[in-house]
Amino acid sequence: MRMIEGKVYFTQNDKENLCIREYSDKECLDRIKQYNKNNNMRRLLLFATFLFFLVLACSKIDPLSYIADIGILLVLAGVLLSESLHWLNGKRERSKFFVEARIIKKREVEIYYETSPTTGPESRKFYPIEGEDTSTGYKCLLYIDKGTYGQVQPGQCIKISVLPGCFN
Repeated sequence: MRMIEGKVYFTQNDKENLCIREYSDKECLDRIKQYNKNNNMRRLLLFATFLFFLVLACSKIDPLSYIADIGILLVLAGVLLSESLHWLNGKRERSKFFVEARIIKKREVEIYYETSPTTGPESRKFYPIEGEDTSTGYKCLLYIDKGTYGQVQPGQCIKISVLPGCFN
């Protein structure tokens, strides 16, 4: 894999030498359930905060009701952002394809900086590992998510979900 302008792409050698496998239907359902379970606490917290501000808005105390109106708008914006991120991140969890790799070495976290006219300066972090495909023995650079990067050690085997269009 290589990074070009903040996006990660499979190289032609990766496409030819990596063995793409398919999750079973049961594994797919388990992964989606686990993903939703991990996000339900965030959803519950946002819902409770929304109810709190709604109760404040319904109260007869004028200064609190204005604050509550602003709070409701902020929570609704947070819900919209959170749910859209949940949907986008869930695309990878709903993927039926993966690469199984043995970790050779964890590399330093790569940070990509960019400036946008609408959002200003931003940075994104990428978590690279040197890995070896368990079935073909092909060694390459792979990027994984933050949670997996923090938990794995060299020598471990991991499954890296890939979207179907990545290998076309």
